[in-house]
Amino acid sequence: MSINAKNDRSNVVNKQDLGGATFTPQLRDLNKYLFIDGFSKTTLCVYNEIVYLFNTNEGVAFPSYNYFLRELNITSATVSKAIKKLVRVKLVGKMSDKGQRNLYLPYYPLDEEEFKRAFPIASNKREATIAKSKRKSKTDKERLENYQKKIEKAEEEE
Repeated sequence: MSINAKNDRSNVVNKQDLGGATFTPQLRDLNKYLFIDGFSKTTLCVYNEIVYLFNTNEGVAFPSYNYFLRELNITSATVSKAIKKLVRVKLVGKMSDKGQRNLYLPYYPLDEEEFKRAFPIASNKREATIAKSKRKSKTDKERLENYQKKIEKAEEEE
């Protein structure tokens, strides 16, 4: 997806809206993207850096690949792969500044329903993982309750 300076910016993440200029909290809605094949935690880190570097005066972020190397300890090939993935899943818009530098717009993550429509396989994997986690939590709770009953019974017998 390419962008231009006249695009609607209503969906662009503005770090000033997220808590100030010294740090940018990670949006919790991003975790679901980790269920998309090829979307890694490194990709998530690249996205967060683009959000952090979003310049409200310029209306874009313009980190160099060298910046990512220095800050995230990743190669230019990894940066390129992450940015392509971010553009493909519509978390980032990318354009060129007359061939001199890449400019990026960080977009808000899709809401739950939009994500399900756009990425049904990832959404199904996520739902299966959540269901498995809930079953495990239930089993763990039952085991704890049984253990507590055994302790109470042993104390009564003493």
